[in-house]
Amino acid sequence: MASFSRLTLDEMIARVCRVLREKNAPTTPPYSLILGAGASAGVAPMTRELVNECIPDWLLHLDADDLPEQFHSELYPTEDKSLLKARAKHFWNDFYFRNKDRKDSLKEPLINFILNQEGLPDDCGSAYRAVFNREALGGFEDIARMRRFFRELTMGTDGKVKLNGTHFYLASLLALQPRGNTNPEPTARYRARRPFARTILTTNFDPLLQVSLQLVSMLYYAIDQPDLLQLDLTGESDHTAIQLVHVHGSIHRPFLANTKAELDSMRERHSASLAGYLGQHGVIVLGSGGWEDCLTDALRRCQHFPHGLYWLGRNESSLPPEIANFLEQHAGDAFFVKIDDASDFMARLYTALAPSLHLPELLVEPLMLLSREMEKIDLSSALPLPRLSDEVDPPNAFSGAEITPAEVLLKNLNLLKEAHERYFARKSDPDLRAQSSAAEAAASTEGGVDSEATAQLLRQADLRYWESNYALALGVYDTLIENHALHGADLALGRFRRGVCFWRTGNPEKALADYSAVIESTFSPPDLRAKTHFNRALIYSSKNEVANSINDYTAAVSIPDASNAIRANAFINRALCHAKAGEPEKAIVDHTSAIEISQDRPDAVSKAYYNRAQIHQKRKNYNKAISDYTSIINMPDAPNQRKTNALWGRAYCYGEKRNRQKSIIDYTTVIETPTASTDRRILALFNRGIMFQNEGQLELAHNDFATVIASPDARKEIIKKSRIQLGTTRRLKESSPSPESGTETKASAQNERSSNDGKPRRIARKKSSNPNKGDGP
Repeated sequence: MASFSRLTLDEMIARVCRVLREKNAPTTPPYSLILGAGASAGVAPMTRELVNECIPDWLLHLDADDLPEQFHSELYPTEDKSLLKARAKHFWNDFYFRNKDRKDSLKEPLINFILNQEGLPDDCGSAYRAVFNREALGGFEDIARMRRFFRELTMGTDGKVKLNGTHFYLASLLALQPRGNTNPEPTARYRARRPFARTILTTNFDPLLQVSLQLVSMLYYAIDQPDLLQLDLTGESDHTAIQLVHVHGSIHRPFLANTKAELDSMRERHSASLAGYLGQHGVIVLGSGGWEDCLTDALRRCQHFPHGLYWLGRNESSLPPEIANFLEQHAGDAFFVKIDDASDFMARLYTALAPSLHLPELLVEPLMLLSREMEKIDLSSALPLPRLSDEVDPPNAFSGAEITPAEVLLKNLNLLKEAHERYFARKSDPDLRAQSSAAEAAASTEGGVDSEATAQLLRQADLRYWESNYALALGVYDTLIENHALHGADLALGRFRRGVCFWRTGNPEKALADYSAVIESTFSPPDLRAKTHFNRALIYSSKNEVANSINDYTAAVSIPDASNAIRANAFINRALCHAKAGEPEKAIVDHTSAIEISQDRPDAVSKAYYNRAQIHQKRKNYNKAISDYTSIINMPDAPNQRKTNALWGRAYCYGEKRNRQKSIIDYTTVIETPTASTDRRILALFNRGIMFQNEGQLELAHNDFATVIASPDARKEIIKKSRIQLGTTRRLKESSPSPESGTETKASAQNERSSNDGKPRRIARKKSSNPNKGDGP
């Protein structure tokens, strides 16, 4: 294991918050962020998807007239996966052979990849750089075509942009930070004295950061020349503008850098000035693959990082060796921080620096945010306009024959504020607690809370409940319930929500008491009673009281007027309880019932199919399991991850039935699915190797095992197993005069099985009656 320094995400966030809250460090500069492709995950494709799908599809769409008929697609983007794969294979075969003997401006080969057995590039990074080299034939031969591709990729042909959590939470946090470089004291909205960040350096071409900053009305200026970056180190600047630096260019700027020559040129021009800037800031690197460019070169030039450097990533084993060495050289002031994804990190950092808001203002107070922006507009000097007919202007909205823009602005501002007060008004936590205490005092002297106070308190409690601020909501619900301010259906709903708050804050016994009261109430509507039975069953399950849990799920499905959504989830969970109790037949019946009433809910119906397939598979009813897995695979709206799991399960069942060709097809699909987890794809490679081996396709088996061994993300146990199988495959190749003859091998006696979560476990070796067993789904 590399000897560089590591921090957990919680430790890293605590360090950042501590630095920003320090009283006696006025010259500590804001952090600088370096954002790579991973920061746009989910809304912009990664390199693998670009190379294997987006780029071939887009370029062939442009040149459709010269395309053989079998590769034509009526739709763009191509939705037929098999056609998309065929188009990609055709494109890369043509591109490879047109350019394999050509050289670029540096006299280096244009092609630094080979085509794998599927006809696609084996090195997506090299293929990406080659196709964007304007000296290559059949790729992006001019800058206009390149810019148009990236614009359509990130903004769509209709110009609509999607943001992910990384962009949204980052922009929301930047909008809260103080004007200038210090606050005298942390505020209720932003719990720090200094701004978090003023500079964002990104290698991405997309405009998603600009759009997110515009969404929260944040001033920024964008440049694509890093040497123009302002130092702004010690508070000389008293503005809130964000410096946004597109170090590789932008789709809205003249320059785009993709090729090695272009990246090398930028490194020579900008590395030194960037090193001077980054060395004097705290640095957070997020979503970066560590490509050789001016940013990584600038970081290496820094002698030390007095304000800390944090390299955030999902898996340290995927760090390029150069980055691992860099972190090792700066151990102590540079750290690797493991994260689940960029959006989760940014959401957690936002919550740490703005705990009183809990969620960004745009989500919880959108009308007030819009109101503040409209208040910046001054239309007092605008000339009046003639009134139109009532069909255009609402009747009685304005008096007189003329209407001024200032009148319209003022009226709509008042409407916004009224709507905000009615639906979104929120007080600070101390104000809300004081109001709650005042209401409780009034109740004790006057015998109850008046209706106006009750309505206001209930609105505040419900708002905090939907914000998931359960601790504060709990106190308000307590006041309302214990002082008898709620009655009938309102009391039932209040008890239900207080039960949720008790549960979420770690008091399941009090939650059970509230749920029982709701169930016993004659005022509880059917759907609320069913939800309450469902929630009480969950608590019983957490306490391992399976019989009580089954009873509550049974009560939920037996309420005829309850919604199908609640009843379906109750059927699914009761099935899991039956399976846990060793009653698979009852579990199958319940999953079947869930399927029958959930046809309009793809998530529920696919979950029921999957769980039922798992039961059939464990009972070796492989045909029934395959049928259920196939139902999920054929569902157009099933969650992508569940489709991947279904493909995996079906591949395993086909292997158990010795239908190895179909097993190979399904494992291949899993391997090629971009949304499949890395671990799932690696295990699919291993299992496909087993299928190839037992089909006698030893060269293909050899390639799969070798790929697993070479993968930096493969677990040690699967690498060990792959080495064993690779040795077996080599011996079979040496002993077989015709290794591709299709003769079944006997290597499977050495194979190992795994549990259904994909974690290998060893079983006693014996002669196997089934030579198809690889790692289970």
